[in-house]
Amino acid sequence: MTSQLEHREYVRWAYRLLLGREPENEEVVLNSPYQDRRALVEAFVTSDEFARKNGITTRSFDNLFPVFPAVNGATRSYINERDDPVRDWSVALALQTIKRENVPGAIAELGVFRGEMAVFYHHFLPERRLYLFDTFEGFPDRDLEHGEDDRFRDTSAEFVRSRFPDDALVVIRKGYFPETAKGLESEKFCFVMLDPDLYEPTLSGLEFFYDRIWPGGYIVAHDYTSGESDRAVSRAFNKFLADKPEKVIEVPDRWGSVMFRKV
Repeated sequence: MTSQLEHREYVRWAYRLLLGREPENEEVVLNSPYQDRRALVEAFVTSDEFARKNGITTRSFDNLFPVFPAVNGATRSYINERDDPVRDWSVALALQTIKRENVPGAIAELGVFRGEMAVFYHHFLPERRLYLFDTFEGFPDRDLEHGEDDRFRDTSAEFVRSRFPDDALVVIRKGYFPETAKGLESEKFCFVMLDPDLYEPTLSGLEFFYDRIWPGGYIVAHDYTSGESDRAVSRAFNKFLADKPEKVIEVPDRWGSVMFRKV
């Protein structure tokens, strides 16, 4: 269930992304008649203000997104009903590009939490090995820069495994990264999602995966343009990519993702 705080942030996100402005006042945010996120976005994209700002007239949320040949109607509905469809469509397009261009390699996610995105990757590329790295106990104390943070503890490796029953291609690596990557030095990857929120594990993820991504493969990160953990993700990316040829592309999703393709 979405908390009131999360819903207020979602309302603000919708105003900024879809209408290009801040809400009129805090009362508008607090008293939004659309408690369902899908209804909120549907109302915004079918509004006259959205049409004037974007030059798009639509009566359906689904019509905003491209129809990928390999994405059927059920998958489109699945994505559009999720919390952050802009991020999800961006990831879906990357995964479809990997498949279309035959970019080899496994998939990895660092910062799994309850496995929502892991299910998403596996839906699109079920034939690829999927490595899931997480403590499954929240943030490690050694990585915290500003005191205690008890988020993301409501999970377990067993819960995430239950989402992939009897699937040998899904490999869960529980513990502290990069220690949990031991033995994978020769593995190569086509897609990596970095979502550990903090500076040190994000930097460690880039250091480990960068040389193991096939050309044309993707590295994606969550929280790059958000203020999460004192902009930990952007600090790690900016430091690591300072002498690399790749440049990040910002994704206008709810929490400020970025991605780049390996040259």
